[in-house]
Amino acid sequence: LDMVADFFKDSTVLGVLDSPLWVDLNPPDESTVGLLDQTQKVYEVTGVRAVSGGDGVITDDCAESFLEEEFKCLFGQYRIPFIKIPHILISAEFDSFQLGQDGLQLPYSPSENEFADEFGDQMHRVFEGLMANMGDKHITFYSQPCYNHAISMGSSYFTSATSNGMTLNDAVRTFLGNPLQSQDLTEYCEV
Repeated sequence: LDMVADFFKDSTVLGVLDSPLWVDLNPPDESTVGLLDQTQKVYEVTGVRAVSGGDGVITDDCAESFLEEEFKCLFGQYRIPFIKIPHILISAEFDSFQLGQDGLQLPYSPSENEFADEFGDQMHRVFEGLMANMGDKHITFYSQPCYNHAISMGSSYFTSATSNGMTLNDAVRTFLGNPLQSQDLTEYCEV
């Protein structure tokens, strides 16, 4: 995202990041290859660092933070703290994509429900950590306590709302109204 801003130096670039926040949590079935392991394999196969040369996909500041695990700079939980331009970060507490990649399919068994609750707690902790450590960055956080993913791509953008009635459309409008003010528009389940 910061790389895009570099192309448009005379413009204001803002980010709307819908569902990039994958969290580092091992799938319940050890035979399932989780998203962090998949990300590491993509990094190894593509040689993305060699391609970017430290000027693009993986930024130097992120690479320096993960010297022995540079692949983490391609993974939401670890990459997002390095984004500099103002943005809204959108993620469901129970991201259906990652839960599906972790081998869970509805309806969940009791043990899968337990894992989903743990996942939701981890998502909440990651959001809280990002909020606590954003420094002078301008980030609006929006999360629903829902099982969904990338709702900006359909009618749920306008209809799926938090308990106080805020839709993603409302959250994006709030962000665009004042992109230089950090805002917490999150809501979580109490598990």
